[in-house]
Amino acid sequence: MTKCLDRCLKKRNSNQPGYSYISYDFSILHPLEHSEKVPARYREPMRAMKLMASLRRSDLLAHPVCTAFLERKWVTYGMYCSGFIMASNLICVALLSYVMMSAVESNLRPYLLRKSYRNVELNSPLYLNQTDFEDLQKRAFTDAERFESDASLGILGLSLAVMFLKELAEQRSQGYRYFLRWMNYTGILLFMSCGGFMYCFCQDNWLKEIGPYTYQLGAVAIFLAWFNLLRLCRPFGTFGIYSFMFFCTLNTFIRVSLFFFLLTAAFTATFSTLFQSYIFPNITAFYQRNPDLNADKIKTPFAGVTNSALRIGAMTVGDLEANNDFIYPLMDGMLEYPLLSFLFYAIFLMLMPILLHNLLTGLAIGDLATIQANAASLRLEMQVYLHESLEKLFPSRYLQKLQEQSKSHRVYPGARLDFRTWLARWLQSGGIRQPIFTGNLGDLDDREGLSRTSETQESLKKLNKRLKQQDVDLSELKTMVLQLLSRSDQASAVADDNDEGSAFAASSVKESVPRRPSERIREKRKAKARLLRNRRRFANQNPLSMSSRYD
Repeated sequence: MTKCLDRCLKKRNSNQPGYSYISYDFSILHPLEHSEKVPARYREPMRAMKLMASLRRSDLLAHPVCTAFLERKWVTYGMYCSGFIMASNLICVALLSYVMMSAVESNLRPYLLRKSYRNVELNSPLYLNQTDFEDLQKRAFTDAERFESDASLGILGLSLAVMFLKELAEQRSQGYRYFLRWMNYTGILLFMSCGGFMYCFCQDNWLKEIGPYTYQLGAVAIFLAWFNLLRLCRPFGTFGIYSFMFFCTLNTFIRVSLFFFLLTAAFTATFSTLFQSYIFPNITAFYQRNPDLNADKIKTPFAGVTNSALRIGAMTVGDLEANNDFIYPLMDGMLEYPLLSFLFYAIFLMLMPILLHNLLTGLAIGDLATIQANAASLRLEMQVYLHESLEKLFPSRYLQKLQEQSKSHRVYPGARLDFRTWLARWLQSGGIRQPIFTGNLGDLDDREGLSRTSETQESLKKLNKRLKQQDVDLSELKTMVLQLLSRSDQASAVADDNDEGSAFAASSVKESVPRRPSERIREKRKAKARLLRNRRRFANQNPLSMSSRYD
């Protein structure tokens, strides 16, 4: 596949400024998607890019042709569609917040004050004569306008419709995998809660009363609306990397929390047993220090399984309250099982606040380092699914027109970027290093050299085999030549020994017998005399050769 993508990238070098360019051919990435001869399953938009993303081929996604292809789609329609979806969500969040805060101020607060006043009037009417309750009566029964804004609710409904279409496109793009991601359920719950709030709010305005579920649904809707904005920041590289980091850390926290739920349940039951209630001790000094006893003093926050679970959760995140809950009762003798209570409290401190926090910190740091290392590949995979979901919403004629316009693209390295392209690249990549090839001809030469090398790889393997065989043959010939040379040297040495005469042979025999130093000296003198005689004899026989040697 890399070779095919390399062939879709061409260049032109020129010494004149403005004539050098790089040409991208995108026909391989969407070939004949609307042809009747091609099966329907192969005519899906972004099929080739989606296959690369599903197989985790980040090297292919980071290829200059693929990155340029995604950039052209982002500049053409992706930037506008993502911006429109983000603007719709911002409008939805702003209107929902405005409606909720205004309705709380004008509708919910007077209703709660009236309800409190009537409850006091029914159960203890003597308190109504106090000054505070007179002020409460004025604030509760003062006639105020109810908040009714049909225009805001209408715009809010349109924004919800846009968000619904976006989620529907993602579901069609991802199929059943859409329901395997828990983040997608936030969008589903947002539609349900926001739709329920709008229905109940309109019904309350019609009946002039406050329903029991209106503001509960509104509280859930306003939280999910703001939380959903974090998920919608992923297409924008400027903020998308932080969205990836947040949700990855949240996934890690959920997995670890499911594991540590066992410890939470264990400590909940244990503390509920050991600290079910304090006791008044059998110590006289205690009553002298506390002359005004109160029966509420023996109440503990661990009385009951629900209260104990909530208190264990608060202690896990750091709200220990050690003095009031453990140290003072232990010193005053108000604990029924002091030794065991102190032991389990120490074990809780070591396991939950210390070990759990350090584990979460280590896992979060590891996840963030992985995300930063793979930020570019994650962003490219997310853009592939984004463009696929958007193209499934487009009409077939418009989609065909877009594909005809994006069959090829040219990049001029020395040309200045227009504002739209610069803004699109900034929104797409942000602080992440852009892997898109922007026209460095030297890098392109290197890539073409690599492609040519890959094309001749088989021939190079054959040449390497031949060279290895020739090296083996040369080594064998070398050993044979060395053996012949050694044999010739031995033969020449034997011939020289024979030419020396019987005197040298006799002397060699005598040398094998141990001799005195005087005999060795005489032998050396005789050998020197023989050499001199031989030189003189040779000089007398060949006078010309000797003269020429010394000349």
